[in-house]
Amino acid sequence: MNLYELISQNTSLRRVASTHGGEYAGPCPFCGGTDRFRVWPDAEQ
Repeated sequence: MNLYELISQNTSLRRVASTHGGEYAGPCPFCGGTDRFRVWPDAEQ
């Protein structure tokens, strides 16, 4: 299971970029703020 799969279980994410494996955005799963949460599942740590 990767980071995108884990996070998308509890919040809906949409793809906003396709470079370097993609960037996904959605509401923050902690505060519920809209478009504040970003995920780069293939980024280096």
